[in-house]
Amino acid sequence: MWTGPRLRVPLLVTGHPRCGTTSASDICKQAKLDVGIEAIGKHGIASWMMAVEDVNPYSFDVFAASRRNLRWDAMVFVVRDLRSAAASVILENLYEPPSFKFRRRHLLDQFNVDIGNCQNDLTAAVLSIAYWIRIILGQKPALWFRVEDQQEKLRDFALQMFKLPTPEPDEPLNIRSNVEKPYFGVKREKPTITQDDWNQLADPVKADINWYCATFGYASPLE
Repeated sequence: MWTGPRLRVPLLVTGHPRCGTTSASDICKQAKLDVGIEAIGKHGIASWMMAVEDVNPYSFDVFAASRRNLRWDAMVFVVRDLRSAAASVILENLYEPPSFKFRRRHLLDQFNVDIGNCQNDLTAAVLSIAYWIRIILGQKPALWFRVEDQQEKLRDFALQMFKLPTPEPDEPLNIRSNVEKPYFGVKREKPTITQDDWNQLADPVKADINWYCATFGYASPLE
């Protein structure tokens, strides 16, 4: 849904589903900044769908229904370790059809990568993460951070934007939001991914894994 004239927000936080956008919203809220999750807050919005311009499958207000409704001062994004993210994204792909369809369409359009035609669920999850993040990187965001160990980067960046002091004492953050996401009211057990599962991936998929891990400083799940 498009509203006509665009609303300007200070901060737009995005990423891949199941990879930390809800945590990003809560990191900002802990610092007394109103960054809504899939909704517009005073200081911005956190939504994985805001990586692209489209009608979003999920939103909590009319402006959050499409990135076309917004302008922003700074875009930042969050990443997550593939070793833990892959199982979560497999569930997202299997049990959240609107999310899967939305990403599939954009990845096909921009990269000719079809996550709906993969050898296995792990391949689809890896390709979705790697290529969705490539979409975001192509827009030259102002900042990225790892959700596991760089949460202060987002907090401090946001506080600096609004010229607010860093809280004292400045302790490391460890926010983990929406960890056990239910699908249509049902909590699904995450699949077990073995070392053999990683090692048996096709070579082009392994190349995407190596690119992702090298770009964001993660240890590779490949042997």
